[in-house]
Amino acid sequence: MSRAARQASSTGYYHIIMRGDNRNWIFKKRQYKLDFVEMLEEQEKEARIEIVAWCIMDNHVHLVLKAELDQLSLAMKKINVKFAM
Repeated sequence: MSRAARQASSTGYYHIIMRGDNRNWIFKKRQYKLDFVEMLEEQEKEARIEIVAWCIMDNHVHLVLKAELDQLSLAMKKINVKFAM
């Protein structure tokens, strides 16, 4: 089942949750978490997003980001594709 499209926020702040399939682990090694944070920071350096807060657990991630909706979508796509590879 697909999720509903994200609605634009009047404040520009978004709470992003990412989970592994069937709640399986995404980050099996500590290095994977560090790599993910690095990818997140790359998107911030490219001025697509502003990182407000993050919490990375083995099987899911919570992010609070500030961004324009189109830039947020692009940043998350880049992070997810790069991490999957």
